[in-house]
Amino acid sequence: MALAGTVLGGRYELAEQVGNGGYCEVWRARDTELSRDVAVKLLHPGYTGKTEALARFRAEARHAGALSHPNIAQVYDYGDPADGQPSYLVMELVDGPSLEEMLAGGPLGVRPSMDVIAQAAAGLQAAHDAGLIHRDVKPANLLLASGGIVKIADFGIAYAAGAVPLTPSGEMMGTPGYHAPEQVTGKEVTPASDLYALGVVAYECLAGAPPFTGAAMDVAVAHRDRPLPLLSPSVPASVRALVADLTAKDPARRPGSAGQVALRAAQLRDAGPWSGLETTVTAAADEPPRPGSRRPALALAAVVLAGLTCLILVSLAGFGPPWPGIRTPSSGSPSLPPGTVAPARTAGSPGTSPASPAARPRPAASTANGSTAGAGPDTAAAVRPGRGHGRGNGHGNASSQGKGNGNAPS
Repeated sequence: MALAGTVLGGRYELAEQVGNGGYCEVWRARDTELSRDVAVKLLHPGYTGKTEALARFRAEARHAGALSHPNIAQVYDYGDPADGQPSYLVMELVDGPSLEEMLAGGPLGVRPSMDVIAQAAAGLQAAHDAGLIHRDVKPANLLLASGGIVKIADFGIAYAAGAVPLTPSGEMMGTPGYHAPEQVTGKEVTPASDLYALGVVAYECLAGAPPFTGAAMDVAVAHRDRPLPLLSPSVPASVRALVADLTAKDPARRPGSAGQVALRAAQLRDAGPWSGLETTVTAAADEPPRPGSRRPALALAAVVLAGLTCLILVSLAGFGPPWPGIRTPSSGSPSLPPGTVAPARTAGSPGTSPASPAARPRPAASTANGSTAGAGPDTAAAVRPGRGHGRGNGHGNASSQGKGNGNAPS
């Protein structure tokens, strides 16, 4: 067990322990030569004499040390056990929590989830380009640095294409909760295996919990045989589609590369539900919902609609002035002003044509509200003889025309 104040390699002074894993522990330390804080990963003393554990530790230093990318935790140095001290790995110190710690507080929401996936995929593409497959992508190995930068860590069980595996054939390495189906069955892992694990990470970011829980073997078998539970309908369909593509059981049906995933996730992050392209998500998502700015407009529209309905009903019931275009002309003869003589009809049997147009009186004019002017004592203004503006239909019924314009609230 290391102690604070211990100096490794005559250069790295341990300050405080910040993490502890299955076969190593992580310390905050000070690089006394470069005057900077670093992270030092120490192999547990119990593994010092185990050849495979030492080979794995050296492999991590070699693999990660060969990578240089903003989304990969940089490895600076490595030291073999000496003078009773364990093997150690010196890395950049990420001054933030792991994604696993962040998810302890619940789901991240759509935008931050897609941001994490876009950055992690970009880092994985750099590793895949270098011929490395991480094989243990999970929230605990995604560190969140200041400024929202995601750093992939722990290439301890990474597999270099063309290299001899460090573990016996058929033995599962990594975390079963993020294993691709081909990993569970002992088949060869490929970059698509890392994409499956990244899809499970995306699911957990959106749901707040992994898709399967229970004993390690039961979870691994579930990833092999069962579809992932459905995400909430509040998650945009395009985001759910990305998760489904990443976690396809057949590796050939997953996206073609981590770079494609990075681009797709970044587009979803930047489009976002606030653009109107997608449905909004829960309150745990990216930005708090704005106050109900639409409620006053909806209430006003309801009041106006109710008022219009009441006016129409009152008009139809005869308790007020008729509404334009609602009242139909009477089938009988039109009312005439006092003293007006009804036009004479020509003699003949029923159905005989009425008098010629020259013998007909001009019909009454129509008022602005559609009622016939001069229809009775309550008429607003009498119609002067010979000044009518209505059009007769041949049977003494004047038709009125009215135009209107209104704006319905939207």
